[in-house]
Amino acid sequence: MVKCSDIHAYLLNNFPDYNKMWSDLYIARSEGIFQKWDDIDTACLLFDKGVELEALHAQKRLQRVLVRVAEKEPKSTKIRSDLSMLASDRPFLQGRFHDFEYRLGNFTASLHETVRPIFYGNVKEIPSLQKSIIDNRKPMPTAAHRINTDYRDLVRFRFVASDISSLIRLCWELWDNFFDEIVLCKNYYLNPISIPSVRPYNGIHFIIVDADGFPAEVQIITAVREAIGILDHRIVYKADPRQVPHDFVNYISLGSMAAIIVDQVVSRKS
Repeated sequence: MVKCSDIHAYLLNNFPDYNKMWSDLYIARSEGIFQKWDDIDTACLLFDKGVELEALHAQKRLQRVLVRVAEKEPKSTKIRSDLSMLASDRPFLQGRFHDFEYRLGNFTASLHETVRPIFYGNVKEIPSLQKSIIDNRKPMPTAAHRINTDYRDLVRFRFVASDISSLIRLCWELWDNFFDEIVLCKNYYLNPISIPSVRPYNGIHFIIVDADGFPAEVQIITAVREAIGILDHRIVYKADPRQVPHDFVNYISLGSMAAIIVDQVVSRKS
């Protein structure tokens, strides 16, 4: 049977950018990530052909808990309208990134250690930005709204919570500390993103603006979701699926569903 570690080894050996990403962001935490991959593999093995049905049940159980994280519809009028012109100004974006990094870093440092997440971020690269614009095919009410949607994650951060309970408390703390600056909150546990036959996705996404209306995206996910995301992001978004063995692509879909099961089981125990 394919395992998450098999896919990881294949990506390391065949994709230099995955190798760099692993070295830059994850190698220092590799022991914990491999443990999450083992948990996902165990869930896939335990439920075998019933993974999809069990993941559906697990998703519904998680929704009963995650309904406590309020959503907020986009307030695009608070986001500055010149983001498309700023997208190529890398020094400007780096400056805004460091401003948000400082504020969010102080926020995470103030949290109790049981809630404090792993925290990292970056400035969106131009190729990734171009792809997101092409892929964003949802109808928008105005051209300005479309522009703001395409460019509102030029600066982005990720909070990785240890489990569902910590994720919920972290979201509450973010709401409490940044209430007036939050212009959007999307709860993808209640409304999961799904690319058919590839990857269901769960997480909470916030858009926070500074005093000038410049936005930053904050994604809040669990450690299990991060672990499967390390693999599926490279395969789904960065690689032509024809470059990846078919059984690996299929297993990524199972692994994404198994991650939902693992999160729900841990949530139930806590």
